This record gives sequence, C-alpha cells and structure tokens, in this order.
Amino acid sequence: MMPDHVHAIIQPTPVEGACEPLWRIMHSLKSWTAQEINRRLRRSGPLWLDETYDHMIRNREDYEEKARYIWLNAVETGLVRHPSHWRWWGNGQNE
Repeated sequence: MMPDHVHAIIQPTPVEGACEPLWRIMHSLKSWTAQEINRRLRRSGPLWLDETYDHMIRNREDYEEKARYIWLNAVETGLVRHPSHWRWWGNGQNE
C-alpha cells in the first residue's frame, strides 16, 4: 500500500472450473475497501479512481519482476531506506 495507490498480485480462485473476471474482483475489492476506509475515517464519497492497471503474469520471471517492483516501490519513491521498513508492506505469507 502506497500513499496514493495500492499494488496487489491477485490469483483468482476457480469456482466450478471458472475464475471470476478480474474487473469484478477489482470492483468488489475497491468497493469494500472504500466503504471500510470511509467508515473508519468517518467520511463519505469516492476513494478510488475508476481506472485500474492490470497485467497478466505469465511466468515465474514475470511474477518475480512484478513482486520486486512492489517490494521496492516505497524505497524508489523515497519513503523508506529499506523495503522492510515500509509499514504497509505485506505479502500475505510468512515473510
């Protein structure tokens, strides 16, 4: 999570042999997080931009490139000196 955007690597889980379309996953994610953030901040109104940028990860090399970009994003933007110092970093796994 960055101050003005979020990075995520998402792997849809197949249900009955088909995966939910990415646009629907993103809509649900943005809707839920906007409602929750607005509730906690006692505010209302839009939170996220309508647009999203997505990229289909096709192989391990591509995955590692995107994961590295996300890992280093707070360093590259000058927010911290080391990625592990970024409070909002999390990979959903034991690190």
